[in-house]
Amino acid sequence: KQKHYSDLLYDLDEVQASFTSTFAHALERTKNAPEDTAFIITVLKNDSPSGFFVLDFGEDKWELSENPNCVLFRSFSINPKFQGQGLGKEAVLKTEDFLQKHFPECDEIVLAVNEKNIPAKQLYLKCGYKDEGKTRVGAKGRQFILNKKLK
Repeated sequence: KQKHYSDLLYDLDEVQASFTSTFAHALERTKNAPEDTAFIITVLKNDSPSGFFVLDFGEDKWELSENPNCVLFRSFSINPKFQGQGLGKEAVLKTEDFLQKHFPECDEIVLAVNEKNIPAKQLYLKCGYKDEGKTRVGAKGRQFILNKKLK
């Protein structure tokens, strides 16, 4: 929601910022995406915006999957003042229910995580994502392609 925008303009440390998009960049990308293909989802803690991610049903998902019913999970971050409270894990886990409710045709989530972003990869694996050995080279180096089947 637009009322959350100002709260999502937080800064990440240099390491975290090297692995994900800022809210401003994600917003610009979704505005330029074809209609109804990319959605910014706000992570709330006690009704307070504390992070965000993008669910992208557009063309970029084809770089990670051949499944027409998958969604690309991207640009995920939690505001540093909310980190370390389990909010990231909770958001990743609740994404599945959110997708089943709002996008019932979606049967898989895919994402790419930089090989140097070990905490993020561990989080995704703890949340049920699978590493099937697929990789790609992204703008900042090698990335692991992870996926989670929903059905």
